[in-house]
Amino acid sequence: MNMRRGIPAALVTLFLAGLAHAQELPPPATPAPPMAPPPPPSHGPPPTAAPVGPPAAAPAPPPVRLTRYSRYRTSWYIGFGIGGGGGWVSDKTGYRTDSVGGVALTVLKVGWVATPWFLVGFEGGAWRHDDEDGWVQYNHYDLVATFFPIFDIGLYGKAGVGAGVAMFGAKETILGTTVSGETDTGFDLKLGVGYEWQLLSSFNLGADLSYAMTAYEGGRTHDLTAQLTFTWY
Repeated sequence: MNMRRGIPAALVTLFLAGLAHAQELPPPATPAPPMAPPPPPSHGPPPTAAPVGPPAAAPAPPPVRLTRYSRYRTSWYIGFGIGGGGGWVSDKTGYRTDSVGGVALTVLKVGWVATPWFLVGFEGGAWRHDDEDGWVQYNHYDLVATFFPIFDIGLYGKAGVGAGVAMFGAKETILGTTVSGETDTGFDLKLGVGYEWQLLSSFNLGADLSYAMTAYEGGRTHDLTAQLTFTWY
């Protein structure tokens, strides 16, 4: 009887000891989540996120530089002119003849375009008056500088120096031929203004107003002429 009562008591004691030991043990740790595999190697820059909002405006094109001078006045020029005007004579005492009308002609003008607004060249021409008694002619051979002050606009001014030749002749009343004459040479000065219109890519039609004075030993000759000019650049 005593042995049977000792067995249950021993079982109760073992049960209580195991329960106390179980309370002293820590709870089992939660397993860590699996690690993500490493990204594959890349040789380029990392991708960037797409921009949010409207796309950026395209860069503005560079400003266009406008040409400040004429495109058709290039390396050289050549031309001629025809028109008319008045001529007169003065001397050192102040005496002056009346102006008479005549024909003006620029036989040749040719030169170099130093810049599109500055030209240097040669002009050769004459003014001539004829009547029933005789004729008079003033020739001009000048080095001329021409300046276009407003670049692409055809307005110009010019000045020249050179030699002038005055010729006078009388006519025979029956045959109308020159039977006598006189020639004199002097220093020539020419000033002028004008305007040119570009009609073709290299051709200009112009209007020219010029004054020429030639100084001689005994006096001076003068002519003021207006001409229609034809110039190729």
